[in-house]
Formats: sequence, C-alpha cells, structure tokens
Amino acid sequence: MNKQLEIYRQMTSAQRIKVACGLHDFAVNKIFSALKIKHPEMDKKELMKMVTKRFLDESARFL
Repeated sequence: MNKQLEIYRQMTSAQRIKVACGLHDFAVNKIFSALKIKHPEMDKKELMKMVTKRFLDESARFL
C-alpha cells in the first residue's frame, strides 16, 4: 500500500484525475454488467438509472 501511495504522490494532478476517472468507469461497467445479468429484461437506459442510483445512494452515506 505504501508503494501505491508513493506512486500517486509522484503523479501530476492530471494523472491522478485520469486514474480516478478510469477507476470510476471500471466501477460503472462492473455494476452495469452485474445488473444486466440480474435483470436481462431491462434496457440500457433503465440499467444506467439503477447504476446511477447505486452510486448516489453510496455517496449519500458520506454526507
């Protein structure tokens, strides 16, 4: 873990933002895929609403 922190500290702000965006995209795709398997009858728009709700519900826990 310390090595990872050291790597992040050496990155520019832009590089750290790029990593964060990549991790966010990965999480969205993972949740979307899991929901698609669980709810094959839903279209992409409905699934994305569920993904968004899940992210917002999780974010609200920290407010």
